[in-house]
Amino acid sequence: MSGSEAKAGQNLVVLANFDEVFAPFQPLALGPRGRPAGLWQKAVLLASQPGYVLVAPGRPSSLDPLPPACYPPRAIVQPRRYGGELCRDILKEEAAWKQLLAGIDREQSTRVLAQVFSPGAEDFIGRLLDVGVAVDTTDLPRVSGHTVSHWNSKVGGRELLQGIPAVADALAPSVVCSNRREVETVVAKANRSRALVVKANRSMGGAGLWIFPAGSACSEAAVNERLGTAPRPGKQGTRGYNPSSMPEPYLVEEMAGELGANVSPTADFQIQPNGSVLLLGLGEQVLDDGVAYRGCRYPLRATSSQTGNCESLGRAICCELWARGYRGFANIDFVALADGTVRVIEINLRQSAPLDQFLIMRRHFGDGWADHKAFACMEGIVLRNSESAIEIAGQLLKTAATSRQATLLCLLAIHAAEADRRPTASVFSAADNLGVAQQQLEKARTYLLPGAA
Repeated sequence: MSGSEAKAGQNLVVLANFDEVFAPFQPLALGPRGRPAGLWQKAVLLASQPGYVLVAPGRPSSLDPLPPACYPPRAIVQPRRYGGELCRDILKEEAAWKQLLAGIDREQSTRVLAQVFSPGAEDFIGRLLDVGVAVDTTDLPRVSGHTVSHWNSKVGGRELLQGIPAVADALAPSVVCSNRREVETVVAKANRSRALVVKANRSMGGAGLWIFPAGSACSEAAVNERLGTAPRPGKQGTRGYNPSSMPEPYLVEEMAGELGANVSPTADFQIQPNGSVLLLGLGEQVLDDGVAYRGCRYPLRATSSQTGNCESLGRAICCELWARGYRGFANIDFVALADGTVRVIEINLRQSAPLDQFLIMRRHFGDGWADHKAFACMEGIVLRNSESAIEIAGQLLKTAATSRQATLLCLLAIHAAEADRRPTASVFSAADNLGVAQQQLEKARTYLLPGAA
C-alpha cells in the first residue's frame, strides 16, 4: 500500500489534526470563531479512496472533490467546542465520540491516517483500542507523539540530524540558545563574516525567522529590539506573527549561501513499516525574500548532482528515523548552493505543503509523472471576500481540465480570514511544462484577487 488507502474491507478514519503539530507544547493559533485557518482542510488529500470518516475541526470549504486527487468523506465528525487540539477535543465530547463509533463497522479492522502523529492522535488511537475497535497499527510510529512533536521542532529536529554521520557535514553550523538573552549575546558577539538566522523553536513556513545580515555590527540592545518587533507580513520570514508568541529556545545558525542565489529543494518521503523508503516527490520551494513559504514548483532549478544528493541525504535521514521507530511521511528541506553543494535545513514529520502536490501528481498522472509533467502551486492567494469564496472555488474548478488530461487546475483549500484580513486560497496547476503550468496559475490568481471582474 502507498500508505494513503485502506485494505479491502477496512474502515478508514482521517484526522485533520494539523493544529496539533507542536501540541501539547504549542497549539497553533486559531482563526475566526475559534476555528483553525485552512491547513487542516488538506487532510482530504490523505485519502486516495472514497468512503472514509473525516474527523475535523469543521467542514472543508473547498470540497468540490476532484478524483483521484481527493474524495469526499462519507461522514464528518467534528467537536462542538474546538480548543486547538482536535483529537483530545473529540475525546472530551461524548456526542462526537458516539458519532465516530457509529460510523465504524466493528466487523472490520480500522486504519487511522493523521496529518501528524501527535500526542492527541496517540490518545485517540488508544481510546479506539480500549473500546474494542480493531485498529490496524502496522503503519503507525513506534515512538510516542511527544517524540514526534519534539522532532518537529527546530531544536529537536537539529539534534536528530546531528546524530546521523552521513548528514552532519551537510548541516550549517548552529548553536541552541535557551532564551532571548542568550540570542542577543550570540548574535552581537559572533564573527559576522556570514549572515545569521535566528529560528524560533516551534514555527513553520518562514514564521519565526529573523535574519541578521553579514558584516553588519549589531549591539545586544539592537538584537533585542529586532527580535521584539515583527516585520511586515511576508518580510524577513515572520509573516506578521507576534514574536512574543514564538517560544523559547531558539536555534541560531549560519546562513547557507546567499538568499538571492540559493535554490530551496524540498523532498517528501514515506517510511514504510518494513524499513523501505519511498520518494514521493522532489520540488522547489517558492519563498518570499528567500524565507517565507509561498508555494512549490517542479521541475526545480538544481543540477542532477544536487537533486541526487538531496535524495541520498533524505534516504539516510529516513533510515535513521525508521531505526528510531518512526513510520509515515517525512518532509526534508534543503538549500542548493551556487557552488554545487547541498545543505540540509530541517525535517518536518507531518503532512507538508509539497506533499499535497506530490500526491496529486502521482494520483492523476501516475508514479512516473516527474518524467513528463510539471506543476506550480501558490499558497496565500487572497480571495475577493469570504461570502464568495465557495462560489469562486466552484467556478475555478468548472474551468479546470479533468483527470488524466494534459493539464490540471484545482483549488486545494480555502483558509479562513484572520482578524481584519481577507480569506486566502491554495491553488495548484499542472501541465506538460512549467511555463504552461505557471500561466494557468497566474490566470487563476488574477481571477481570485480582490477587485477582479
